[in-house]
Amino acid sequence: MVAGGTDAGKSTFCTYLANRAIAEGVTPIMVDGDIGQSDLAPPSVIGAAALCHQTTDLREIDATVFEFVGSTSPHGLESFISQRLASIVTRSCLRDLCIVNTDGYVDNGGVTYKKMIATAVQPGTIVFLGKNPILRDSLALGPWEIIQARASSQAQKSHTVRIRRRQDQFSRFIGSGRLTVDPSRITFVYRGEEYSFPQLKLLTTLPLQHEQIGGMFVGLGSGGDIAGFGVVDSITKDTLAVITDIRHLDTIYLSDVRLA
Repeated sequence: MVAGGTDAGKSTFCTYLANRAIAEGVTPIMVDGDIGQSDLAPPSVIGAAALCHQTTDLREIDATVFEFVGSTSPHGLESFISQRLASIVTRSCLRDLCIVNTDGYVDNGGVTYKKMIATAVQPGTIVFLGKNPILRDSLALGPWEIIQARASSQAQKSHTVRIRRRQDQFSRFIGSGRLTVDPSRITFVYRGEEYSFPQLKLLTTLPLQHEQIGGMFVGLGSGGDIAGFGVVDSITKDTLAVITDIRHLDTIYLSDVRLA
C-alpha cells in the first residue's frame, strides 16, 4: 500500500515499483484507489489490472476489474471505499505482488481514512511518502512494515490540469454508442444498496430520484460484474437510454457525478 499527500509522487512510485517487478519476472497487480484522479479507471471508480509490460504512464493501462463508488470525493464514504478496496484486492490479487495506490486525502479526517484502508486491505508493507508525522505514527500502529521515503519534488498539478485529466478519463471509458433498455428490468445500485425502478420513484430517502438521473455517469453491470460505463441520455417510465459502447446490461450503478 502506498500512502502520502497530494502530489507526493504516489503514482510515480507505484509505476516504478511495478516496472522493477516486471524486470524481475513478476507480474504485479495494480489497484488504483484514487477515485478523484484514477489512472486505471474512470473517476469515481476503483480499478485493478495486471501489468504485463513496463510502462511510463499508468493511464496506458486499462483496468479489468472494477468497484463502483459513485463519487469523486471520499468525504463521507470512507468506510464504503475501504470495503470496496478490500473487495477488489481479494478478487484480483492472485499474483506475487499487489500494489495498492491511494489518494492524497490526509488532512481533516484523512489520517483516520488511511488507517481504515490499511485495516481493510491488510498490506504486508506500507510505503509512506512525505513527512506527515501524524499519518506516519497512525499507520505505524498496525502489523504491517512501514517504509518512509521522500516525497516527489514534482510541481503540484493545477486545478485546471486536474479537471482536464478527469474529463479525459471519463471520455476514455464511456464510448459513443447508444443503448436503450426497459428500466423496469434493471437493478439499480447506489452506494452498495439495490433498488428497483419503482423504488427510485417512490423512496423519498434516496438522494437520487429517477427524474434526476439524466446526464449521470453510471457503471453498467452484466452477470454480476461491471462491464463498462456510460452516461444516462434520457429516461422515461418505459425507456432508459445510455451513451455507451456496452450492448447488454442488467444493472446500473448510480453516481453523484453529472457529465451533461
